[in-house]
Amino acid sequence: TGEYKALFEIAVSQKSSIQLGAGYIGPSLILNLDDLTSDEGEGDISGLKTGGFRFQGWYKYYLSRDLKAPEGFYIGPHASYASAAIKNKADDSQKIEASKLNINAVIGYQLITAGGFTLDIFTGMGFVSRQWDISGEDWDSEEFKDKASVTVPFGFSFGYAF
Repeated sequence: TGEYKALFEIAVSQKSSIQLGAGYIGPSLILNLDDLTSDEGEGDISGLKTGGFRFQGWYKYYLSRDLKAPEGFYIGPHASYASAAIKNKADDSQKIEASKLNINAVIGYQLITAGGFTLDIFTGMGFVSRQWDISGEDWDSEEFKDKASVTVPFGFSFGYAF
């Protein structure tokens, strides 16, 4: 699957900002799931369709002395929730539904160029909870167990400041 998202960050003081985001989870632009599933394999899956969403929120406190938010080193909490489904195109009752909750403490750096382009790189420590709902017999339910664990997020975003 692929995620296509939009993020919006606004400074709420000289040293802090809030960032909100939403994303659509759908077919990958690089990997075609239909090529990986065919009538020749075991089971009755002849193609897959995907769909879902993700919402996220951040509070960033900027640590740099000589830079104003939203630029420089920052720390803060991040939370996101995602829900997605993968379905057999031939039979909608054959599906996997998943949800994922992330709660993280992050540290990062956001660079804003003279032209207004942005690069945001972050990492941290957090908690992730994954839940699965399997319908039908074409899926190996042993592979999809609910799980909660510690995570080390890493990410980066490109954007434009206006």
